Amino acid sequence: MRSRQRFNFVVFLLTAVALTLFVALVLSPRATGRNVPVTYRLYGDAGARVAASQQHRLKLQHDIPPPPPPLYLRAQSALRDACDNPYADDGFLFFPSDDDLTMTQWVPYSAVVDNDGELVGEIDDPDPVDEDGTRYFPDGPLLDGIRAASPHNWLRDLMDLRAAVESGMVEDPIYDDVLTRTKWVRDKTVLVIGDSVDRYLTAFLCRDNLGGINRDQFGYQTTQECHVPWLNFTIIAWHTTSMIEARPKWWWIKSMKTVVWEERWEEYFERSMTRNVTTADGGVTYYRIPFDLVIFQSGLWDLSAFVTSRRDRLRHGLPETEQESVKLNFRRALNYRELRFYLNRLSHILSFVQSELPNAPMLCRTISQRSLGNENTMTTQLARAQAYVCKKHNLEMMPFEETTAGVFGAGKLYLDTVHYKNGPLSALYSNMILSYLFRAAGGVEVKGKIVRNPTALDNPKLAWDRCHQHFMQQYYI
Repeated sequence: MRSRQRFNFVVFLLTAVALTLFVALVLSPRATGRNVPVTYRLYGDAGARVAASQQHRLKLQHDIPPPPPPLYLRAQSALRDACDNPYADDGFLFFPSDDDLTMTQWVPYSAVVDNDGELVGEIDDPDPVDEDGTRYFPDGPLLDGIRAASPHNWLRDLMDLRAAVESGMVEDPIYDDVLTRTKWVRDKTVLVIGDSVDRYLTAFLCRDNLGGINRDQFGYQTTQECHVPWLNFTIIAWHTTSMIEARPKWWWIKSMKTVVWEERWEEYFERSMTRNVTTADGGVTYYRIPFDLVIFQSGLWDLSAFVTSRRDRLRHGLPETEQESVKLNFRRALNYRELRFYLNRLSHILSFVQSELPNAPMLCRTISQRSLGNENTMTTQLARAQAYVCKKHNLEMMPFEETTAGVFGAGKLYLDTVHYKNGPLSALYSNMILSYLFRAAGGVEVKGKIVRNPTALDNPKLAWDRCHQHFMQQYYI
């Protein structure tokens, strides 16, 4: 009996295997040419239903938009969109005349491309070309769209406001907008550490264009303070006489006895920002002025020091009759010792300034070019070296040299081989400083639009740091 049961069971298994093979080989989808999901071949009708359900789910997932990015990623994206430094964008300088102040404008190329308007024209201009006045645009105001997308012209606002104050019309409603737009400038103090180029340019901004009171605090080429009473706005300029470590015998200004930076700090710089207040008990207490923005630059005096030092060494040992034949050579390149010295000293001085003024937003101004283009080899090398050191010290760059280099007919915009006239280039300098001050005060400007006005509660360092790392990431060191 058991043997027969086993026999029947074996026959049943063999029959089941035979039927399975028949279905797989003869009636399978592959054999019949039908294109059905793999799941059906494995699980039959039930598998087909499962596959259909899976495809339906996939379609639904495809139709549903992806979830928004996490909040912190959205915040970072919004921050990047609000961090705009138009003077670091590629562009050109527009100025309708060589003495213009209020219409001069840095124009990013994006403002031209995005607001093209009628600027698309023929290459052959029917009008004769004026070699002395050629600009990117014909003389006259910029197109409204381009102007609106270019950096805000703070200098024009303040000069309009000055005219209103001096004429007694500041209460006129027509000035309401400019009053509201510029009230953040009140009670601000800017420190510029540089050379005579900065001394001239800050005086043009403060004294000549805003009606400020300008004075040398401790004598010529020491420190300069300019104050605008109707704005309570102050610019202090410290004159840096190179990174030299000791006053050499060949120093070309015999009356200048204090040339080393640390010595000038003790004798002039620290005193220029120190004020005293009489206390209630009749005593005197001292405090330092809190700066709302600090701008640093050193280059042209380093250039003069290197050139004069080399001339002195070449003259050494020559007869007096031959010494005069050895001239200053501004057309040569830096040698290795000069470059290494400059890098080390500049790094030391920047560390010192940052430690003494830890709460002030600070950036470096790029070194300006001489008006004679064939004398700018060393200037360019120093500018690159300074940019490297500043970025290593986590300082942004104010690209003044990049925006002025290559300006058509720029020689006419200089007073001499080094200093600029009060005109388009000084107006550009003023607007750049005011733009960075606006940001340090808590303001936000994006593509020419004022997105946020500063308030009295804004902390300059915190306001500056909001976009600082974003801008630093654009540098490649």
